[in-house]
This record gives sequence, C-alpha cells and structure tokens, in this order.
Amino acid sequence: MATKSNLKRIFVTGGHYTPAKAVMDKLGGEPASPAKRGEYEIFYVGRRYAMEDSKALALEYQELRNLSNLRYLSITTGRLQRKFFVNVGQSIKALLKIPVGFLQACWWVIWFRPNLVLSFGGYVAVPVVLAAWLWDIPVLTHEQTQTIGLANRIIRLLGAKVLDVGNPLRPEILTAKPSATNTIFITGGNQGAVVINQAVEKIIDKLTKKYFVIHQTGDYEIKKIKNYLPQKFFNGSEMANNLAKAKIVISRAGANIVSEIAYLGKPAVLIPIPWSGGNEQFKNAQKLAGTGLVEILEQKNLTGERLLEIVNKIDRSYKSYVIHAADAGKLVDTDAAKKIAGEVEKLLR
Repeated sequence: MATKSNLKRIFVTGGHYTPAKAVMDKLGGEPASPAKRGEYEIFYVGRRYAMEDSKALALEYQELRNLSNLRYLSITTGRLQRKFFVNVGQSIKALLKIPVGFLQACWWVIWFRPNLVLSFGGYVAVPVVLAAWLWDIPVLTHEQTQTIGLANRIIRLLGAKVLDVGNPLRPEILTAKPSATNTIFITGGNQGAVVINQAVEKIIDKLTKKYFVIHQTGDYEIKKIKNYLPQKFFNGSEMANNLAKAKIVISRAGANIVSEIAYLGKPAVLIPIPWSGGNEQFKNAQKLAGTGLVEILEQKNLTGERLLEIVNKIDRSYKSYVIHAADAGKLVDTDAAKKIAGEVEKLLR
C-alpha cells in the first residue's frame, strides 16, 4: 500500500462527468469501489455551477465535494461561443471568464503538482490541460463522441494522448437488474429539456392513465398528479434504477444516455439536440436506431401528440423492439473504464 508521501496525484477534469466517474471508480477515487487501490490521490477539477449563467449547482460538484477520498477543486471559466452574435453580452462574459479559469488552473497545478491530468473534454478541461502543458505534465483525454469536440481538438494540439475506447458506463448501470414495469422514464439530461417538458406537459394526463411516469425536469415545474413523479434531477443510483425499471425511455441522445439505453436494452424515443456539435446527438441516435431498439423524433417535429403516437407505437409492438436488445448491447464496450484506467497506470508506472 502506497503511503501518503509517495501517492501519485491525478487531476481528473472535463465536462463529461459520467464517464469520468466510471473511471475514477476503477482508480479507487469513488467510494462505490469494492477494492480501493490506494495508489493514487485523486482531485476533480471542475465547475461549481451547472451552466455559466446559472446558480444551480453542477451534479459533479454536488456528488463529489464531500467525499473523503477525493478533493474537489473548483474553477470558473467560459466557453468559446459558436454563435457569438446571437447573444453578444453573454459571449463577451464567457470570453472574459476564460483567462480567469486559466489562472485558477495554473494555481491548482502549481500548488498540487499532479503527476497526470486525465481529461474528459468540454470547456472546463481546456484551461487545466493548458496549465498542465506549460508545466510539462502528461495529459490523457477521452473522447466519448463519434465526432471529436472543439475542446478535445484544442487539447489534442497541446500534445495530449487522445483515448477513443468507447464510453465508460457508471458502476450503477453495470450492476442494475433490468426489468420492465409499466413505467416511462423521461429525461432531458441533468438540467432537463424545456421543449421535451412542454411536449410532455400537454400529454401527461393521457400518459398517466396507462403508465407510471418518472420525469427528470430540471427547473421546469409541472403539476403533480397521480402516477406522476417529477423531480429536478436524479443522482447516479436513482438514474440507474429509473432506467432499469422503465418499459420505455424518452430522452435526449447524448453519448452517456444512449450507451446506457443500449446496455440495458430499453426501447426508447430519442430526441437529439439539433445544435449539438457536428450533429453528434443525431448520429448517436441513428447508430442505436439502426439496431431496431429505438425510434428517433427530431426536435423540429416534436409535439405532444407526435410523442404520444410514438410511445403508443412502441407499446403496441413492444416485443419487436426488445428482440433487438442484444444487438444494441454489442455497441457498448463494458471494459471502457478499465481500459482508460489501464492507460493511466501505464503512464504513471
């Protein structure tokens, strides 16, 4: 067992928290790990707030800040706005935050001198990786999407080794026992999705006549009625439980949720974000739809009535969807987190 004086220090950073959490579990930085390796001192360098102009706490900050075997280091930074002139004021504020985040990242790097930075992309990771590059600290970065994101394109220019080994699944998903209760689970991501919430609100009375509906709403409020459980957000264990027991899932099409739906073999209605970089969410949805497990509903066609039609279609032909669960499962690499942890160990050895 390594002593405190010779522990290897790892900075984990980035905007894709779910795969980061899965890898930290393999490295022993998350208490769910059955056998903590004790070889590493792990720091998570991340945001405090979920959105740049929001006071809602980020999920990673809420879940990690009080862990005894991991230290959370906050930075405040901004992202490069793809459409600068859509909201000039917000774009300028974001630009001004970028040097602030860089100086904070430099401070943390100088103070703690990590042996390695493990990045999971996103705008939060860029200043941390740049600071590591200046102090000649090796960087590994994981790309979870089919099209490399802007942040990882910048990070790659700084000499980081890019890992494309599939999307790590969180431990709660890997240990979940899928069932098919008469439940619909709706999620628009940690912050909810207003357009999905609005469509659901119009048909919630009809849905709850047939199903129990669990809905991750973000800050959007919908009336509470019988057979309906709205909640701002769910933690990792709750998400896994909701997905495992759902008969049908209604969701965005981010890489994490698509991997989890595929692994659990859940028929779903996927509503990709139309402005995701490189149309990434639509590509994720297409790949899974190719197995026959899910239906795609583009946001431009999203209405309550259309959403209800597709849910009823899946319900009527349910067996013809679940028969493709095994094919969908083949899209998921269950060893992805282990492979990334192995690369970390190789570099630190």
